[in-house]
Amino acid sequence: MLGLAPGPLTGDILDAAVTDGVTERSDLDWKSELPPAKGLPQTDFPKDVAAMANSGGGVIVYGVQETQKAATRSSLSDHLVTVRFQGLLIPMELPPATMRW
Repeated sequence: MLGLAPGPLTGDILDAAVTDGVTERSDLDWKSELPPAKGLPQTDFPKDVAAMANSGGGVIVYGVQETQKAATRSSLSDHLVTVRFQGLLIPMELPPATMRW
């Protein structure tokens, strides 16, 4: 992911990806805002999770603004939230996820 060998996804790696304007692809999705706690099923979150999980996994990074799928800047101050998905999504269950504040 991000052109690096497999390993932990650190804040420094994410910061560098944003600074370099890395573009989205099948295993990376930039999102400017966290999904709302209420009404979650009516947002794009379930679709995004299913697409990421069913395409082999990857990372959704919240707190990054984008232009034409390229990261432009962090939009949540110094906090980026990442959600990593692995494996196939089973109906009514979420795959393993990790979050970093």
